[in-house]
Amino acid sequence: MYITLETDYAVRIVAYLSGLGEGRADSRSISGKTGVPPRFTVKILRKLSAGGVVNSCKGPRGGYFLARPANEITLLEVVELIEGACVLSRCEQEGYECRQGSCRFYNVYAEISRGLRESMGRYTFDQLSGVGK
Repeated sequence: MYITLETDYAVRIVAYLSGLGEGRADSRSISGKTGVPPRFTVKILRKLSAGGVVNSCKGPRGGYFLARPANEITLLEVVELIEGACVLSRCEQEGYECRQGSCRFYNVYAEISRGLRESMGRYTFDQLSGVGK
């Protein structure tokens, strides 16, 4: 099990913007500094913007910046914004018909998923912005 490349890119972008403090960066600069291809950068920035993680403003002094302080944005929030619910098994997804009452594995999968979500929820981007520097 692994996160998608798009999610890895989104985490890199948010970490980079976190490192700017209150600064801004255009998509070309973000792409260059994070190693995310330019087309992916723009696509991911749109998702992050729609999800309330980043904001943008136009003009010569415009660019992208965090919508909230980095200590209020968790790894879990960014991962789930791109991937959807972070669960080990599809039977945990909302709307999926599962035999929760008779499935021997549902409770085990749910416990593992809960632990993973709790762990990712403890990491904020003020902590992660310096990772890998």
